[in-house]
Amino acid sequence: MIKQINVAIRLSAVRSVTILVVGTIVAQGLAIITSPILSRLYSPDDFGGFAVFMSVTSILSVMASGRYEYAILLPHDDIDAFRLLLLASGLSALTGGIVFIVMSEFGTSLLPLSKTMTLQTWIYSLPIMVGSLSLFQAFTYWFNRMKQYQTIARGKIVRSVFTVLVSVVVGIRYGLGEGLVIGAAVGQVLGMVSYLLSFKIDKNYGRELRANLGVLSVAKRYSHFPRIAVIGDSINSFSSQMPILILSSFFGATVTGYYALTQRVLAAPSVLVATAIGEVYVQHASKSLRENGNCRETWLMTFRALSLISLPLFFSIFILSRWLFVVAFGPEWYMSGVYAQMMIPLFALSFVASVLGRTTTVTEKLMEDMFWQIALFILVLLSLLVGVWFNNSIYSIILYTVAYCTMYFIYLWMSYKYSSG
Repeated sequence: MIKQINVAIRLSAVRSVTILVVGTIVAQGLAIITSPILSRLYSPDDFGGFAVFMSVTSILSVMASGRYEYAILLPHDDIDAFRLLLLASGLSALTGGIVFIVMSEFGTSLLPLSKTMTLQTWIYSLPIMVGSLSLFQAFTYWFNRMKQYQTIARGKIVRSVFTVLVSVVVGIRYGLGEGLVIGAAVGQVLGMVSYLLSFKIDKNYGRELRANLGVLSVAKRYSHFPRIAVIGDSINSFSSQMPILILSSFFGATVTGYYALTQRVLAAPSVLVATAIGEVYVQHASKSLRENGNCRETWLMTFRALSLISLPLFFSIFILSRWLFVVAFGPEWYMSGVYAQMMIPLFALSFVASVLGRTTTVTEKLMEDMFWQIALFILVLLSLLVGVWFNNSIYSIILYTVAYCTMYFIYLWMSYKYSSG
């Protein structure tokens, strides 16, 4: 009987992963397939400006919801989870409004970061992106808890389709360098609309909407997420976006554009596929922790699966990257292929560690995670500044890769240790 239960759990996990991975592959496949078109519609400078915009968006969206969405999977009671969803959603909408007010008053200070974008684009697109992206993340955790994996997959596909479609249409019809930003904003909003159309509220949830004093209780119960997780994740976001900000500040938009295309083609898809698996991993690890007191078996099974995917995939890319970038995107993007080859170890490790690192959230080891994030930030900043000191962007990228790989090995060891419960 126990063996049959274990088999059923494994099959459920496989089905869940399959739905999310297929949905993510379809969504990201559209972005990859159309990248050769976009690279001919938009210049490296345009990609550089878009990368700066998305860096600012990523950093602000981490803070938007107080990271209460992380806690949605943890309560035994669905009502408490729903209260957390309300809390995260309200904070996300509030943050979007604050960003709009701040950008309206002080937006000109951001213009030096991206000379290819107008102030109006920052003022209107940034609040929309921050608010809707944070909302999207909160609802993703809710649907994950409810095991509505098809809804998650559909929302990601809708977001990707309209992001690509609008970016291509704006580039062809109007020739605006800001088309990438406009496409991202429209796609993110419509992805969130897809989520809302699939969201069902039963009678209990309706009563909670009318009398939601319980929101205060869950806000207090999980207050360590905004107090600790926001700090750690903000530092992590700064660490991951640091190359964009430093490259744009010291080496210009063209170098930033080369790096941004490498991220778009290799890093972003691999991270998002890993995120799809990670969403299922968190759900199953949380359940295993509640029922068995540990999630070690889930950790080991996920580690083996991710390693078997990562090693042959990224080794092949390492061999072919320079040739692939020239053929797919044109000769002017050769340096993106060079950057890709140098950063392959980082992409391969990120594919594994970004999933299993969520063990720190499941086991609520937020303080330990924050210390790791601080160490990562310091190491990454120093590695990039060495390249700035020598006025060589290649040095910055190589040392950045070494620093991140070192910290990812430590992160894997931490997650394995904490999986024992």
